[in-house]
Amino acid sequence: MSEKAEEVVSPPRLVVSVDIFGRVTVEQPSHDPYAGLVGCLVQGLPEVMQKTLLQTVPHLVAAAGIRDLALGKPVSPDESDRRRLGLWGFALRAHGLHLASCIRAGLMGDDEAERSAYLGWAEDLMRCGQAVVSVFLSGAEFASFAHLVPNWSELTKKASKGARELAFAVAGRKFPYCLPSFDVRCLGYGWLKPFGYFGAAHDPVLDHVFSEQGIRRLTHSFGIPAVVGPMARLNTLKGRHRRLDPTFPSNPFSLLGKEMLESTILVVAIGATLGSCSTEVDDATVAPNLIAVGGMRFRSWVEAPRGILCHQVTTDREGCLVEGRVLLPSWQNLWLLERAATEVVLQMRVEGRTRPEMEATLTDLARFYNPCVDQDGDFVEFRWME
Repeated sequence: MSEKAEEVVSPPRLVVSVDIFGRVTVEQPSHDPYAGLVGCLVQGLPEVMQKTLLQTVPHLVAAAGIRDLALGKPVSPDESDRRRLGLWGFALRAHGLHLASCIRAGLMGDDEAERSAYLGWAEDLMRCGQAVVSVFLSGAEFASFAHLVPNWSELTKKASKGARELAFAVAGRKFPYCLPSFDVRCLGYGWLKPFGYFGAAHDPVLDHVFSEQGIRRLTHSFGIPAVVGPMARLNTLKGRHRRLDPTFPSNPFSLLGKEMLESTILVVAIGATLGSCSTEVDDATVAPNLIAVGGMRFRSWVEAPRGILCHQVTTDREGCLVEGRVLLPSWQNLWLLERAATEVVLQMRVEGRTRPEMEATLTDLARFYNPCVDQDGDFVEFRWME
């Protein structure tokens, strides 16, 4: 990884303050997540695509209300924005964002010539292998452009089989686990390490994904994880999203099953991609929902309950996960960390725990809600206002 890339993904420092009443506030000073987002976005892409994305992403973020979507706020762009950008209802999650915009604009535009131009551009991008389809489209929209993607049916079939096996294995099981056809070796590496000894609580939200219909919807976009699209931000929003599971537990550790799904579904997609390649995967080789950045490392965007995440995973030649980490933080959800941390502090005070014990637990929580941290790094600064 280049020096510039290392600078982009360096872990931010958190300042955790605890007042005399046990209330916790979390700050992340001097950190611009969108600068890091654009930096990670262009890594490994051809120079011409880097220029296109650097020009496009800031405009999309501003014009389509992506920042508000990421913050969990309702966004209602006007009809011109909807037709031009085609991003209403979606959160930012992809190095293929501009391609998705082209496809949807081509399907939704009023002018026939404009629609043809957009679809032609999208087809050229896919044929050149310089962009990624990563949008959770409806069935009709999916059918309108799926034929443009080489080997789409074959790749989706492989991903679906692995995703189904994985989803049923996650429910109610203890970690680590191993499937006969899918070797998961990420526990003990990266940001999952502190939670390797926790059992995965049964997550009722995932019941919607375990069905055959849910798995098909999950894999139609080739590896999009369970917490994307209709499942996104179930833990952060009240109102219409909560109707899917009004009793969802607030314990942060109960989310471990979904965090495993994020990485492992991604690896299912990678494994299917590697299996379909007749030659070695090189830099800038892309496939639906992921990009190869060299050295058997892949990146993919995920919109999770903790915010927009960029996963980077390392695999072996068989497509098995060797290491996984998140490059971009979920800074939007620091308020969730504050709420969980306050509960932890109050409970540990009742139990008579020491300050070092509290700090150790709060550090683990910070790693969960903001996973862009070094496991051994001193990334949290505690300020006890007592």
